Amino acid sequence: MIVFFLNLGSPNERKECRRIVDGCIRQIQQIATIWKDVLTDSVYVRALGSLVSYTLSVFTKMILSKEDITEIDAKEIEKELAILLKEFEGIMKIGGQQTIQAFCEADYHKTKEIIFCLRE
Repeated sequence: MIVFFLNLGSPNERKECRRIVDGCIRQIQQIATIWKDVLTDSVYVRALGSLVSYTLSVFTKMILSKEDITEIDAKEIEKELAILLKEFEGIMKIGGQQTIQAFCEADYHKTKEIIFCLRE
């Protein structure tokens, strides 16, 4: 497993982390755009929820596998996770209704808890 939430005090590492998070968001946005046109809303949120849930799971496993998180890394990780969640929440909205909590419940709440802990 590639760990990119490491040494984020370095501008190059921070830029690489941002690039990876942005890439994940873009890929899921592209898939969401295509699926939204061809799937019913209920199938769409279930299918997209699986992708979002898996992505959050991978990110949380990477973070929780770290033995130590520096203060700088914690701030940057918290910022990147907050961006990721905000984008995923927007993607998972159907008819103005938020669906991410229903279809990605465990991974969504775990990510929120990690963000909360990193802020403290």
